Amino acid sequence: MNVYASHDKHRERMKERFGDAVRIVDAKSAADIIISGVFKAEDAQANTRAIIVPYTGLDAIDLDVVEREGIALFNTTVHSPYVAEKAIHLLFATLGKVIPYHDRLRRGDWSGRGTEGRIVWESVFRKRIGIFGYGRIGRCIAAMLEPFDVEIHLLDRGKEPAGAIRHPDLRSLVAASDVVFIAAPLTPSTRHAFDSEVLSNMAHAHLVNVGRGPIVDEDALYEALQKKTLKSYASDVWYDYPKQGETSKAPSKHPLHHFENVVMSPHVAGMCETSEEELTEAALDTLERLMADDYSGALLPGDSKART
Repeated sequence: MNVYASHDKHRERMKERFGDAVRIVDAKSAADIIISGVFKAEDAQANTRAIIVPYTGLDAIDLDVVEREGIALFNTTVHSPYVAEKAIHLLFATLGKVIPYHDRLRRGDWSGRGTEGRIVWESVFRKRIGIFGYGRIGRCIAAMLEPFDVEIHLLDRGKEPAGAIRHPDLRSLVAASDVVFIAAPLTPSTRHAFDSEVLSNMAHAHLVNVGRGPIVDEDALYEALQKKTLKSYASDVWYDYPKQGETSKAPSKHPLHHFENVVMSPHVAGMCETSEEELTEAALDTLERLMADDYSGALLPGDSKART
């Protein structure tokens, strides 16, 4: 079986695990199985049987082409708890004013300690928590916050857990929440879901994004921060990313880093010290099943004729 993998780690582990049973190729066009998070129309070939995305997001996969060509599609959610944990990091850093306190104290400024103007922080306890995208990551966020006696608010999809407060639309969810987490995938329906109308009504609420950058309208975000109609923004996902070989790149066309109520993280939520190995093993577990002609668990099942 010919396999293309975009990352060195996957290629190394394939050699160790499968030996000569897998032939590693250098081009997607030569592969029966592709392990990559990127797949475009020109990558589709008659021999392409399956794509394994070695993480959760599918926004760089041309789903129309995958479905039309009868290609089976897989991903993994093993890193979801780590993404949720990073979302909690961002929340605590924001409400705890960790970065402003740190920056001030480096300058010898004690943030008003001993004065009437002392800068205080916010607690997570008993906060109303809105979660936009209640999949594996969203559920992990809710579970991690349970000890803080929070109140969970969700969009009404007809399958929310008991105890969660359901809302008919995003405006209602935002209005009822002190903190809103974005943990949804980027799709046509979620792109710019947080637009100027939504963001202009969040002066009372913090926004934490571990989904995808463009779920929040970039221009509307900057305007909301300027006008202080959004209480704070913390994000691990962005609009502009460095190209291969680039070492420096602003994550947005706007100077979001100028705002003290913005916390920025360089899209690392799924990449802690243990998750890379877990993600690699999950991708290779899927590959092993495909080698045995087991296509169970596919997001898109593909065309069985392609496997004969």
